[in-house]
Amino acid sequence: MRQKIEFYFTQVLLFLDFHKIFLRRKVTSKRLQKTERDDGTLEDETINDKIELSKKELFRIFLKTGRKRVGFSIASGIIVFLAITSLCMVIYSHRFTVFQEYQTDNIDWYNDGYISASTNLNRNMDVNFTNNLIANFTNSFKNTTEHLIPNLKITNTTSALSAQQFRATGNPVDPWYYFEFMAPDNRTYEALSRCLVAGRMPLNSSELIYYQNEIFNYPVNSTLILNDYQSESAPEQTFTIVGVVEDVSETFQNEYISQDLFDWSFDSHLLYNYYRLAVFFTNYTNLQSRMNNLDYYFGTVSYLVDYQYDCSALQINKLRQYIEAYPADAYHIKSDVTLSYVLHAPDLKRFLIHFSNFWIEQYSKIIGINAPLLFIIGLISVVTLNIGSKDLSTTFRRMKLYGLNYRIIRQMIFLENLIFTFVSFVGGTLIGYLISFLFTYQTPDQPFNFYQNSLQEPLLLIALSSFIIGFFTLSFYLQNAIAKKTVGDSHQEYQKKRRRIRNMFSTNEFRLFVVTLLFTLVTVILYVLYTYVGPNVPMLSSFSYLTFFWFMITCSIAFMLTFLFLIVARIITLLWTLLSNRLWRNRLNIFSLSIKHLSDNRGIYQTTILAALIFGLVIIPGLAMESSIPAHIQNEAKLSMGNTNLIVTNWFDEHDTILPVIDNISGVKNATEVRAYTIINDNQGSRYPRPFHINVLGIEEPTEFIETIDFDLFDESVSTDDLSLLNNLSFALFDSEIAKKYNIDPGEIFRTTYYTRYVYEFTSLGSFDFFPLSPLPKKQIFHNDDVLSIVTSLATAKELTYSLDFSTDVYGKSILLINVDNQSSVQYVKTQLENMTLDTMIMEDYYNEYYSKIELFPKNNLFFFSFISAFTLLFIGYFTGMKIFNDRIRIIESFYRIGAERGRILGLFTMELFFVNILPITIAMLSSIPFVRFLAVYYLSVQEYYIPFTLGLPTWLFIVIILGGIVLSSIGWFLAIIPALYRYRPVKQE
Repeated sequence: MRQKIEFYFTQVLLFLDFHKIFLRRKVTSKRLQKTERDDGTLEDETINDKIELSKKELFRIFLKTGRKRVGFSIASGIIVFLAITSLCMVIYSHRFTVFQEYQTDNIDWYNDGYISASTNLNRNMDVNFTNNLIANFTNSFKNTTEHLIPNLKITNTTSALSAQQFRATGNPVDPWYYFEFMAPDNRTYEALSRCLVAGRMPLNSSELIYYQNEIFNYPVNSTLILNDYQSESAPEQTFTIVGVVEDVSETFQNEYISQDLFDWSFDSHLLYNYYRLAVFFTNYTNLQSRMNNLDYYFGTVSYLVDYQYDCSALQINKLRQYIEAYPADAYHIKSDVTLSYVLHAPDLKRFLIHFSNFWIEQYSKIIGINAPLLFIIGLISVVTLNIGSKDLSTTFRRMKLYGLNYRIIRQMIFLENLIFTFVSFVGGTLIGYLISFLFTYQTPDQPFNFYQNSLQEPLLLIALSSFIIGFFTLSFYLQNAIAKKTVGDSHQEYQKKRRRIRNMFSTNEFRLFVVTLLFTLVTVILYVLYTYVGPNVPMLSSFSYLTFFWFMITCSIAFMLTFLFLIVARIITLLWTLLSNRLWRNRLNIFSLSIKHLSDNRGIYQTTILAALIFGLVIIPGLAMESSIPAHIQNEAKLSMGNTNLIVTNWFDEHDTILPVIDNISGVKNATEVRAYTIINDNQGSRYPRPFHINVLGIEEPTEFIETIDFDLFDESVSTDDLSLLNNLSFALFDSEIAKKYNIDPGEIFRTTYYTRYVYEFTSLGSFDFFPLSPLPKKQIFHNDDVLSIVTSLATAKELTYSLDFSTDVYGKSILLINVDNQSSVQYVKTQLENMTLDTMIMEDYYNEYYSKIELFPKNNLFFFSFISAFTLLFIGYFTGMKIFNDRIRIIESFYRIGAERGRILGLFTMELFFVNILPITIAMLSSIPFVRFLAVYYLSVQEYYIPFTLGLPTWLFIVIILGGIVLSSIGWFLAIIPALYRYRPVKQE
């Protein structure tokens, strides 16, 4: 009774609100008043009161009647923009971390082989050396660099001045030696004093420190006679070597001083290169005194500065702009100090180019793999914006009844969607930034402009702009479609004539196909521009352009995915319809009734099918990466070292003296030697039918190999008997691909006609899919190369190399495999081998090396999608339950009338839900399996060197995942239906 009273009270309120809206917002209210006539009788008099309502008041009433719908729409919008902002901030923070790690792992500014600013002059010393010459040159280009690249900080500098000196050799062919006098800055010069291995520091301009090398030997107190220019008449000067320094790398590294000053060179046609057979040091004061007191000098004077950069505050999305800021002519900038061209910051530009290319490759993986997220967000948005569509249709009918036309209603829809889109954008973005701040404010080495730069990220700007437009357009389209259908004024006969054509071109599948085609066309145009025009147009190679390009690719994938899922959902619902037509006519029971409901409500269930499809598609890759990658890497590590305990790489024992010592180490059980050959011919001379790449594993002693190797991981097609026969010359095992291609059955002869100058014959012992230390024969796409792997004895492998053509490249590496008595002896044996200066690796070393190459961010991204898809299935299950219950009120009433209990009604709904979810989840899961290997190898950089990547999920887990998806959807379903079912009270019959 209470429910009915609340319902009628709501109708009265709506009637009172909309009763005021009549005939262009003018409502005439009639009231009766009794008036007395002249004859004394009473007469009814009608008084008309007009009420004027503005558009603002009408719109306020419209919002008031849809509070619940608007609230859900705003909440949905906040979630959408929260997800977009958070995702962009996660990628932004990840890129900053990768940028820092890339510098740490790949860049040593003071030991990268590049001088930051360098120039030289071939001069006759008309201008004297000033006291501040080095400081002026250093500061000049420090300011220039920081001006070219805003927010770049130079934290440290090492500088030096170098003057070329000569010494006559007496050899007419090569008459002069080229030496170098170097005067470093004061800090570097003081560090040299701590590198002395003999003698002391110079006290005047005639004393020098010698930097020891293998060509010359100048001990302490030795003399050196040099000339100021290359001429027999050039004056000579005698210098005394008062100190000797050797390796300065450790000292300089500890004190943050450039080591590149001792190994510098010029890669520029504008600068003068010269050989330095020996380097001598003095301080700047001594060099200044000597050079300024010369009567005449003709040689090369070089200015050298090496900077240490702090790039943490750079806007990484503007790396291309920073690169373009450099002069186009080989980095040259004219110096105001030396009045010459300077090779300016080649180290920094090289770093910016390398990281930019590296990040573009990583970025394509990160953005591309997030296509399902766009699909999930779009699906949640569509479901949420459809909430209250039935009540909205009723509201539009009342508005038409009270005199509002379609044009005014459309204006109200436009304003409403404009308001809640703006509110959703502001609320979602602010909350997203707040959450991102809480998770990222402790990021190491975070610069002052970290969050300021994030606001200028192309991905964030493009994503937010696209979703603002998309969210508003979608919400307006859905509401306008309801309004047009409800209050549109189109002539019914005209509508009837064009209904077939409209139905054909107004389906969601067709509209989505058009959108997908449009996005794909734009993407193709962007790709063509970038490929063929991009190198010549800076804008087309900018990070913003590439971000937009990859964003369009991701959107195209998301739309195509949605289109395919809609087709699959339509096929599934068509299947239920066909099944319903057959069952409902012949058999009436609970099962056939459920199928009938699936057929009749296929429009409602289509969204649930979409959610089940996306769940099934992303759940397998997410879980498979977590479980399959460690197992695959473990197998790779085992095959890399023959499934033994230790491996000695770059093994070399020419006189067979080292191996007996290893055999006597306590704990060593067996040891065997193998040699891996790589034979390559690119066929440029067209001597052979096609290029080829052959991997040959030569086993020195097959019997020892069998005793050393653990066969647990071996290919089942290879037996110990086959390996024993390798002792016979010309016997071999072939990889299964080449064996299948050339029909090489066991016992048959394989001739190397297409690969060697002299034909060599192998007798086949069989084939294998994978073999320890034998790489997989991988062919490149669109290449006709022959790639094959062969396992044979070492003697046979050497015979094969003797028959090769001279144009064929051969690379070989010997490896020693060691097996120990027990696992506790591994570390001891490794220590003993390292003491013998042998490069030794154990299983954990290989595992850590391979795992460090895995792209963890995309991997965690896939795992995150599994949780998001589970939430989506739960979320859509809830709203599908609400919609189904509202649609089934009359059927529920009929069930109650025939005496059905709530449990039986709920069981009927549950059966329908089971049928709805099981088929799409199963289809999507099976469809995702072929993509798992592609995602692992391409997106996550999982190595497939010795064994193919395989899915590591047991069969029973697939059943658990299917049931888990149904349970998740059921939870949302029950949260909606059970409370509604228990609140419902059937109408009592009189």
